[in-house]
Amino acid sequence: MEERSFTEIPLTIRQELAYVLRRIENDLDVEKNMGRLWRLCANYRMEGDLLIPFIKSAALNPDKVLRVLAQPVPDVPDEKRIAVITCVNDDRKYEETLLYLERCSLPDDMKMEFIPIYHAKSMASGYQEGMASSRAKYKIYIHQDLCLVEKEALRIMLGIFQAHPEIGMIGFAGCEHLSPSGLWYDTAETRYGVALQAVSPEEIVRLYFSETKKEFEPVEAIDGIFMMTQYDVPWREDVFRG
Repeated sequence: MEERSFTEIPLTIRQELAYVLRRIENDLDVEKNMGRLWRLCANYRMEGDLLIPFIKSAALNPDKVLRVLAQPVPDVPDEKRIAVITCVNDDRKYEETLLYLERCSLPDDMKMEFIPIYHAKSMASGYQEGMASSRAKYKIYIHQDLCLVEKEALRIMLGIFQAHPEIGMIGFAGCEHLSPSGLWYDTAETRYGVALQAVSPEEIVRLYFSETKKEFEPVEAIDGIFMMTQYDVPWREDVFRG
């Protein structure tokens, strides 16, 4: 097998890896940057044969970084952190999504971490990769082109989760019963939710379904544009490959 060199990795990615390594060796939010490091390595298939030589070259204290990398990752969920996981292939759209998320209201002790996944084999595999890289108790899986305009939405959803531990996932739109087609909106049963879709720069379509009369409505399926969870369940990347 032909040997690879870390110089084959794009320069911008090597620069980001170097930043992350120096944060780790200087004890700057080590856990968050460990997740960032593993995501970069996964996205660009940079395994030990490339990573270790790169660490020895880029880090000022490579032995410390290697010791940190060898430590087991805690498996206790961080109840004060929200991971925002997105499969990204258009940075301009993703930039707009982040702009709206960053202005959302959160409790003072809560933090958001943004986890973009590039070059995912599928949406499910990308979400699985993002989920596995974060200890955040709460996770948001959001499309790269969704702008959350309701500033209090995340605070409201956190309140629902904390008051109802039996609820695992919340979305913006969904159906009472899923049809055999597997499309949540293709059903004769009650559909809930509202969304604004910019079909062109000049036109916005308002999609209204049934209004929720209560704090929330139980459904069998929700739209994948936005999903927020408080428990991790493996994504079926073996089934959903597109």
